[in-house]
Amino acid sequence: MWFQRTKQSLPDFFFQISGVVGDLWDAKTRGKAMLLFAVSPFAGPAIGPVVSGWISVSGASWRWIFWVLTMFVSNSFGLRIKSLRFIL
Repeated sequence: MWFQRTKQSLPDFFFQISGVVGDLWDAKTRGKAMLLFAVSPFAGPAIGPVVSGWISVSGASWRWIFWVLTMFVSNSFGLRIKSLRFIL
C-alpha cells in the first residue's frame, strides 16, 4: 500500500514536500525554509556554470572543477545528515 501511495503522489511531489516543509517549521521560520526549498532546483544550474567558469578563468586546471564539486557535495551530504538527526 505504501508503494502505491508513493506512486500516486509522484505528480504532486512538489506540493506534498512543500506541505511537509510547512509542517516542520514554525510560522516565523517557515518563509525561509520555503524559500530554500523553492530556490534549490534553480540555484544549482545557475551557480554551477558561474563557479566553474571562474575556476577555469583563474588559471586552475580542469581537475579543480571536480575537486570543488567533490568538496561541495561532501559538505551538502554532511549538512543533510546533520539536519536529519535534528529533525528525527
